[in-house]
Amino acid sequence: MQDSRQTLDYIVQDSLPGDVVLIAFHKGYLNEKRDMHVPMHKEADMNAQTTRFVESMRPYIDILTSKRVQVILIRDTPLMRVVATSPSCYLQIKMFGQSICKVDKKQDLHTRKRQDLAYDTLASSNTSVMTWDPLPYMYGDADTLEVVDGDGNYLMWNWNHISAWQSEQLAPSFAEFLSHNLDISTH
Repeated sequence: MQDSRQTLDYIVQDSLPGDVVLIAFHKGYLNEKRDMHVPMHKEADMNAQTTRFVESMRPYIDILTSKRVQVILIRDTPLMRVVATSPSCYLQIKMFGQSICKVDKKQDLHTRKRQDLAYDTLASSNTSVMTWDPLPYMYGDADTLEVVDGDGNYLMWNWNHISAWQSEQLAPSFAEFLSHNLDISTH
C-alpha cells in the first residue's frame, strides 16, 4: 500500500488541469482470496477492504478533480475460472472442446461486485469521476468466455491478465468512450 500512496502523492502533486488519470487494479484485492472467484452463494457486499479502498481513494480523487484532473476508474477484466496457464487451457480446448478455464459472466461479475461497489461509490460522490467497463466488449452477447477465441487468438495472457491482442481489440471502444466523455475544454 505504501508504494500506491507514493504513486498517488506524486500524481496529485504533479498533475495539471486537463490531465487524465486512469485507475485500475485486480478485483481480487477486495475479496477474501485474490485469485479465486467469490462463490455464488456468498454475498459479495462492501467488506473492510472495499471500505478502506474507498476511504483511502476519496481524498486523492477529490484533490485531483478539484485541480480539474479527470479521473477514470477502469473496471477489471475477466478472471479465469482457475489459476492455469493460457497454453494449457488452449490445449484442453483443442483436445476436449473446452477448458477448465472458461469464465462464466455471472460468476465473473459476482467476483467483481466489490470493485463495482467501490467504483460506484466514488463516482456517485464526485461528478468528475467516470468508470469504464471492458466486460461488455469482451463477452459480447455470450454468457461465457474462453481463454482463446474461435480463431485461436489468446484473449487472456494468464488467469487475471488479458492479452495484448485483446487489449488492441478493446482500444477502439475505449477511444470512443474517451472521445464522448473527456472534457476537451481543459486540454
